[in-house]
Amino acid sequence: MRFIFVVLILFTACEYVKKLDNKCYESKSENKGCRLYKVGEIKLNENHKKFIGEIMNARVKYKKMFLSDRVSPVVLVINMKGEIEKIIGRKGKGPGEMLEVLSLDVNDGLIYLYDMGNRRFNVFDTSGNFLTSFNLSSNLYGLTYIKARGDKLYLSVIEPKFLNPNEIYKSRNIAVIDTSGNLLALFGERDNIFKKFKSRYFNAVFDFDKLGNIYVAQSGTYRIYKYDDKNNFLKCFGHRGNFNLIDQDIPWDLPIHKTIELILKYSDTWSIHVVDSLIYYQFVNLTIEGITRKDPFYHHYYLKVYDIDGNYIQSDIKLPGEILDIDEEGNIYIYEDNEPGNRRIGIYRLEITTR
Repeated sequence: MRFIFVVLILFTACEYVKKLDNKCYESKSENKGCRLYKVGEIKLNENHKKFIGEIMNARVKYKKMFLSDRVSPVVLVINMKGEIEKIIGRKGKGPGEMLEVLSLDVNDGLIYLYDMGNRRFNVFDTSGNFLTSFNLSSNLYGLTYIKARGDKLYLSVIEPKFLNPNEIYKSRNIAVIDTSGNLLALFGERDNIFKKFKSRYFNAVFDFDKLGNIYVAQSGTYRIYKYDDKNNFLKCFGHRGNFNLIDQDIPWDLPIHKTIELILKYSDTWSIHVVDSLIYYQFVNLTIEGITRKDPFYHHYYLKVYDIDGNYIQSDIKLPGEILDIDEEGNIYIYEDNEPGNRRIGIYRLEITTR
């Protein structure tokens, strides 16, 4: 395998702590930087029978990639050679069938899917066998992100009673359910930016460290909220850097072209991954070309890196594409080419450097 070394070596000048508000702070690690380098790539092998419409979600587990398709309601299982080994699910309303896969996770040999079209969760094993489906027992909106941990599912949600521009900041943003759909807990506060400005940003993404602490990143802000394994708030931290923070209302009732004009001015949270002692936070600057062409490669993606104590490590690295997932070994899978028949996923590693 040819090793291609890319990108940035950046350093912090000194360590400091800055209070952002009554809960959040900014702290930088002393004399630390990041080096992102490429170690390989996967070229996806597609044909007229096995192909991808558009990648929606991705998880890398057990040396396989599990991709949900935005165009066709299926999950594709791809090996590290880029071969599509199996296609799980099919379009429909019956057992094991789906209409629109909104979110996906893989854990303990099981694939958990939220099918927005049928408003239910489907569970498969990683061999593709359908096991069960269930509905959410409580009325919650959102469900744009799902993470499985043990026998529980964590979901990004909005409480219906707060689903309006004046009160959405009051809604908790994480729900915990069991694998029968019963609500076990609601927690997670909205960032102060949602109280200050009315906007259409309300999604959240999150991940766990090895101790069970959960790190939550919200659309519209760069700040990360940390909770313990009992869902108790621990701290809020973040470094703004190149993140373009919202500074005005984005009314919900604007025509779509006006909404797009506004959201193009600001950055948005895209993903968060916690691997060993590092937090990988990805944000995006959307472009009009990416929106009109429905092509993610016209958007601009960036990576911030923190340690698990919330100390920022000099980064804000411009990425060569979109991070799809980061595996347990720290391999970073970046979607680099979206051309049908020539789709490529680069594999990268991150090195922490010291001056």
